[in-house]
Parts: sequence; C-alpha cells; structure tokens
Amino acid sequence: MRVVVFGTEGLLMARDLYNDGFELAEQLRALTYADWAERLEGSIESGSTATEILMGLRWHAGEVLAALPELPESTRELASDLVRSINEILK
Repeated sequence: MRVVVFGTEGLLMARDLYNDGFELAEQLRALTYADWAERLEGSIESGSTATEILMGLRWHAGEVLAALPELPESTRELASDLVRSINEILK
C-alpha cells in the first residue's frame, strides 16, 4: 500500500511510508538494534487500518530518536523524515 503525501507547496510527492518503516527497521537491525526493528515491523504487519499503522510507525520512530541519540545521521534523518511525513498526514 502506498501513502501519498502532498507537499506544502502544492507539489505532489508519492512516498511509500511503509517501505520507509521497513528500511528504518533494516538499518536498526544492521546496527544491532533488533528489538527496535521488530517494533517498527510489528506496527506495519499487525495494524488493521492505515491510520493505526501510521500511528504505530510514528510512535516507534519517535521513540527510536529519543532513545538512541548515537544513531548515524542517515538513520536519524530517515526516522525524522518518517515522523514528519506522518505528522503531515495525520494532523
């Protein structure tokens, strides 16, 4: 399932937020944070509705940012972008 995000300046940007969640989980697993990876994947795989999935992704990505300040910049950026994009959708 793809979630379409509308840019703030009227531009349309297609972004697969679920894929971003899986990508973040993959990066976390590679950095030996398998427990965080499983939480993110679980949000996607067990959610009943798109809103539930997005809320779970936003929650866990935000928790990752708060709990793991030592993450590489690219991983932190992916998590931050995910949270920001979901906030725009669910506001």
